[in-house]
Amino acid sequence: MANINPATGGVSYAPFHDSFDAGTVNFPDTWNVDTSVPGQVTVHSSNYYLNSGMMEATDSASTGHGYGTYTVNAMLQGIWPGSAIMLWPGNNQWSGGEIDMAELVHDGSGRHMGVLHWPDPSQPDGDSYDLRVYDPVVLSNAFHQYQVIWEPQKLTMKVDGVERAVFTEHVPADYEHGGVDRVFAFLNLHPETAVVVTDVTYQPLAAEPATATAAPAVAAPAASSDPWAQFMVNGQIDWDAAAAHVTANHEATGQWFI
Repeated sequence: MANINPATGGVSYAPFHDSFDAGTVNFPDTWNVDTSVPGQVTVHSSNYYLNSGMMEATDSASTGHGYGTYTVNAMLQGIWPGSAIMLWPGNNQWSGGEIDMAELVHDGSGRHMGVLHWPDPSQPDGDSYDLRVYDPVVLSNAFHQYQVIWEPQKLTMKVDGVERAVFTEHVPADYEHGGVDRVFAFLNLHPETAVVVTDVTYQPLAAEPATATAAPAVAAPAASSDPWAQFMVNGQIDWDAAAAHVTANHEATGQWFI
């Protein structure tokens, strides 16, 4: 929850991290999830017909986290829509501006998309949205690092340290700036999909250096036509250099990539 100074009315936010070693203690609004593996939560029900979800506590506009970097290490399993990694309004009101860090595209490809929702009284359900389909290299059934950098009038979505989408319209304000804070939330509605989460982190915007992006210490390079080009020496691949690079990436991010 936002820390409000009763004397000045000033608002501050504290960093947050959960690696789920203690299960869902920081996610009291939880139903039909599997916590049998320490350090991991699977948002999926063993009962074919039941949906599943988990969310930090919600209560009011000041509940949750404000501007800053939100990071989730997780895997979307399956290829059909029904699972989501979200930032949900702290007052638990729909439509209050849901931010979807990752959902699956509705074509069975396993591709991902990011979605920004905002209240719109002209729509039957009071909601409008802008969706961005990520690069095809981001697919389901593999662990990825998902990030949202929430700033005044700007929302940046990254996957594996690479920018995938930027929103500059309909971006909500946090509580400190007259809006509503957000909480981490995960949902699964399809019996053949699931969300496996290993950790979440929030870093307040004010606590970061001006140039920081909260990407992994060793980020995956931007896509290129030849990812092995950086290891070419005299027309041959330097396999020792390639192995050292991949190992360094894994030690920094817990993921294997070139």
